[in-house]
Amino acid sequence: MSEPTPDVVRAYYAALCADYGATVVPKASSALMGAVGAFLGAIGIVDRAAFASRFVTTLGRTVYVPFVPGEPSADWSLWSQIEVLAHECQHIRQHDDRGLRFERDYLMSTAKRAHLEAEAYAVNAALHHWRHGVIEGWWPTHTAGLLRFYGCTDADVLVAERHLRMIASSVRAGVVVSHAARTAIVWLDEHAPKLRHPAVASRARS
Repeated sequence: MSEPTPDVVRAYYAALCADYGATVVPKASSALMGAVGAFLGAIGIVDRAAFASRFVTTLGRTVYVPFVPGEPSADWSLWSQIEVLAHECQHIRQHDDRGLRFERDYLMSTAKRAHLEAEAYAVNAALHHWRHGVIEGWWPTHTAGLLRFYGCTDADVLVAERHLRMIASSVRAGVVVSHAARTAIVWLDEHAPKLRHPAVASRARS
């Protein structure tokens, strides 16, 4: 397997943004994101500092990122940049399916927020498997635990973990269960097939 290159990441961002009508904006340059971070911190959804440096945020069709696409950083490798855009495109798909109910559910209910994030983490599972050929046994527990950073309760996390275990089983069986993951994998198969794990490539040919 090869490593992603800056040019591949930039081309991937251009392609997925075109597919989903998305715009990518640096989070640090956005006054709106500063206000959103303060609001989310005040209502207990996410720590303000973590929101600014570790989280990608999508509002409508604008994706706010704490990195420059195609430039790796300590917190964001080139592969993680690939995964996270597809994750955020799934949130755009959720918004398209639910309308304003998406924002209401995400902000007002920790249980619904956990469910929406678990749906989007199905994208990460599919791309991780495509890249590494495996979904590790620890993945559902670890990923569900990340929801505590979103203000979700322990009960929410347990429900999300059960959901993610089912997603992991489906991905291991070769089922891609999310719209954005299918979009991303089709593009990667065509434009960056050397990033794909050899075992996944062999199954695709058989």
